[in-house]
Amino acid sequence: MTTFKTPFLLIVVISFLVISTYAQNAPQDYLNTHNTARALVGVANVVWDTALAAYATNYANARKVDCSLTPSNGPYGENLANGPNIGFTGVSAVNLWVAQKDYYNHTINSCIGTYQCKHYTQVVWSNSVKIGCARVACNNNAGYFVGCNYDAPEGSEQKRPYKKAVLAFAAALESRKITASVRQTRGLDASAACAEDEEIEARMTSDVCFGL
Repeated sequence: MTTFKTPFLLIVVISFLVISTYAQNAPQDYLNTHNTARALVGVANVVWDTALAAYATNYANARKVDCSLTPSNGPYGENLANGPNIGFTGVSAVNLWVAQKDYYNHTINSCIGTYQCKHYTQVVWSNSVKIGCARVACNNNAGYFVGCNYDAPEGSEQKRPYKKAVLAFAAALESRKITASVRQTRGLDASAACAEDEEIEARMTSDVCFGL
């Protein structure tokens, strides 16, 4: 029996990695990661678009020879990333872009110093309402290439990715969401904490308040 333990464990680990990796590359995974970042600044959700996904897939396939982060120069907004063979998923790529939030100054609408932040501003660009993404394995076992395209592209109709007033609203909404969640956890009535949300569009309303 002992001789079968190692192969069995190896199969289990490999199966787990395959399932976990697949689970972070589905359209909904890209949407969830984008929309979580957008919600934090009060921007409406993006939706999946098959035409954008096809565009992203075609370009990703063209880039897998070298996995170079060379822009496609197409009609859409675009974010690109590449990473190692193990653990680099679509969600990993989006998280890299979102992490640039720390280097974006909304007041002056600019990146801080020499840091990069334009990937982040594209993720939260309020006029971008549709996305499509793709991930391919690079040739010669050189990792993975991930690309997402956006419609409308960043900078098409406004100077900033989101309005400051919307950011303040998002903070207030998040505060009410936390209050409602805490009250629900304690078995208390959370309706009062969500009262103001009744006047807000459904897409901007906290999930906690939907069922009250």
